[in-house]
Amino acid sequence: MIQVNNSFRALIPPLSAEERAQLEANLLADGCREPLALWGDVLLDGHNRYEICTRLGIDYRVVQVDGIQTESDATLWIVRNQLGRRNISDYVRAELALVAKPLIEAKARANQGARNDIRENSHEGSRTDETLADMAGVSSNTIRKVERIAQQGDDKLKELARSDDVSIHLASQVLALPEEEQQQAVNEAAAHPENASAILREAVKAHVSNNSGNNEWYTPPMYVQAAKDVMGSIDVDPASCELANATVQAATFYDERANGLTKTWSGNVWMNPPYAQPLISQFCSALVEKFQAGEVKQACVLVNNGTETGWFQSLLEHASAACLVKTRIKFIDKDGNPSGAPLQGQAILYLGKNTGEFSGVFSSFGKVLYA
Repeated sequence: MIQVNNSFRALIPPLSAEERAQLEANLLADGCREPLALWGDVLLDGHNRYEICTRLGIDYRVVQVDGIQTESDATLWIVRNQLGRRNISDYVRAELALVAKPLIEAKARANQGARNDIRENSHEGSRTDETLADMAGVSSNTIRKVERIAQQGDDKLKELARSDDVSIHLASQVLALPEEEQQQAVNEAAAHPENASAILREAVKAHVSNNSGNNEWYTPPMYVQAAKDVMGSIDVDPASCELANATVQAATFYDERANGLTKTWSGNVWMNPPYAQPLISQFCSALVEKFQAGEVKQACVLVNNGTETGWFQSLLEHASAACLVKTRIKFIDKDGNPSGAPLQGQAILYLGKNTGEFSGVFSSFGKVLYA
């Protein structure tokens, strides 16, 4: 008698009502053409066909799967078999692959146990993500985002992502919202799945708009030092304050009261402008104008990667290089503590002639492109 293992059954992505009705119609019309896959008497593949056939009295065939010795082997076989399906979303693919993560890591640890050349700082986690990404046919970044959603998201958000009503990227952005805002947005989206993406995008956008103007977050020292290494010095920081300049150490800085937009900038400029409108557009426009006029010789500008905005495109048009930072920068609060991950990634744009030095220094932070 065939045994159904509930743990194995849970690995099978459920059929929609329409898909199940179609499968039942096909089995009634044509019989069960594809055999059920067994490990001993345990069902590995064909759970839906088995349930329909036994309920309707339709004959079926079975085949034994070779090479499986343990439940871990069986789990990996089911995952790989399900990943062969084409009608599942990228979220479900990543979710399935993540089932295999502890099994793959356990095998890796066992293989490494006898080796004496494994260092504590080896990138095993990264290699595991790449292995899972290859299995699932998605990017390693998708694997990491789905793992974060699985660990931190509530069931409603997971189901929206699983059903493809919401993109993986948008679901990961929602996780960065404060808990109360996040819960309210997810509940509304779950109640209106046909408009889920629009509802969650609006919640993320509103949070960015309400919080991007916070001037009490400062640049981590390593990015400031990199800018100094490229330009040789920082002569002016036009959008700063006394506390921020303790790190930047610009020869001249202007705070909110001094209003750098009304001042002369000269030489080498470091700028991490306020991200709220209209200030970000005004500071970026001022930099472009002063650079074109020769007032500014070099500049490094740290901004959100708002590639769809006019101010970013204007900066990019006059930049000679740009670094697309590979991780979201955790800015520093007034007490020197890293903030939570921002909702957007960042870019550092360089205006000047020293592009070779910029590439050599900033390539450690992300991909450097030449404008």
